[in-house]
Amino acid sequence: MLGLLVISIAQAAQTPAPPVMQFTLKDSTGKVQAITGSSTSRAAVLFLVLPDCPIARQYASEMERIRKDYAKKKIRTYTVIADPDYTPAKAKVYAKDYNIGSTIILTSQNPIIFDSGNPISPMAILIRNDSVIIYKGRIDDRFPKLGVQRKPQRRDLRIALDQFLAGKPVTVQETKAIGCIIPPEFLKGRGVQ
Repeated sequence: MLGLLVISIAQAAQTPAPPVMQFTLKDSTGKVQAITGSSTSRAAVLFLVLPDCPIARQYASEMERIRKDYAKKKIRTYTVIADPDYTPAKAKVYAKDYNIGSTIILTSQNPIIFDSGNPISPMAILIRNDSVIIYKGRIDDRFPKLGVQRKPQRRDLRIALDQFLAGKPVTVQETKAIGCIIPPEFLKGRGVQ
């Protein structure tokens, strides 16, 4: 199924999981990527970013460390560029400049809708292979509020990944991401070539 991704948190403990279905998005090269329903992965992490956001830029190396640390555990990562003016060529330069090894997804080619709240750059979304979102929010608490940076005390995404991989419920399913607000119209797709 190639199409619209609606971001919401499912109450995994209370709602039965839907049948496994394959959800796909086009990457920046036009290749269709199986985000869920893949036999080669257990879950996927979408990193939602605006490339010009200074906080997202500061997280690029941590996003790459997460990609490397969890790839061997069958977790795939995708960097979703939420700028409708980003072309595949610009995405390639961005990935090179910030050492991003994740597959790049462009919202100009894949509309994404948030059903509540404003999306923030950077934001992490953890999706089980059965298409249930089990975590959405900050990568860690390095930025407790705008203008304040510290050494991370809680690595929220890694905690959610570790709980999921251990077969435990994700205890904190949603956190508030701190960063640049992504205007909703940036996620609607415009078919930039």
